[in-house]
Amino acid sequence: MIDPAYIPVADGPEPLVDTARLTRIATALIWTWLATDAALGLSALYTIGALGGLGGAIAPAESFAGLEQVLGATGVLNFVAVVVAGIAVLRWIYRSSRNAQAIGPAMTLTPGWAVGWFFVPIANLWKPFQAVSETWQVSADPHAPDAVPIPAVLRIWWGCWISSSIISNIDFRLSMHAETAEQLIAASWFTVAAVPVDIALTIALATIMRRLSQMQRDRAGDIRQAPPQIAEDATVE
Repeated sequence: MIDPAYIPVADGPEPLVDTARLTRIATALIWTWLATDAALGLSALYTIGALGGLGGAIAPAESFAGLEQVLGATGVLNFVAVVVAGIAVLRWIYRSSRNAQAIGPAMTLTPGWAVGWFFVPIANLWKPFQAVSETWQVSADPHAPDAVPIPAVLRIWWGCWISSSIISNIDFRLSMHAETAEQLIAASWFTVAAVPVDIALTIALATIMRRLSQMQRDRAGDIRQAPPQIAEDATVE
């Protein structure tokens, strides 16, 4: 029985894997993560207000016990959502990169490194973007990938990813060392600031996954292995 997830490529070295299902799963998970992220932002905004950071009176001390529980639960949910969505997205990147290698020979980064560069300090500032860009270009035109312009949505996604990572890092460091109301308010503002960036990040990433998945499906029917070249016999009789 033929696995419906595979798109046969006539005489090709490897069948392309239809990423439609993986795309749907990863998309649903990043939207779930965004929902927990927004909830965390609202909790942080409430914290700012409760501490008088919005110009109002400071909330009664007993209200902070419930607030800490809400923040803790929301933080745990957000962390779980980040991990699960991250695994799904990395799996999608790996599979899409592998498909691109089957589509055309111009890929310079392997599927493993398309994922691995996310975990290499310094290089993770541009290498993952290069990997996804290559996947996009080869999938769009396997014969002349360098002629394919990198779309704005890819640049938006990567810019938002870098920005979100920086904001989250500052937020975490401030939260860990917050000892006064002013310090906690400052950390909470970074939590709030991350939400609009993460909204743009999610929209851009969902768009990339949908368009690239469809692009590879469209390319699957066009891939044909070149006929074998028969070397001429140069032997002089």
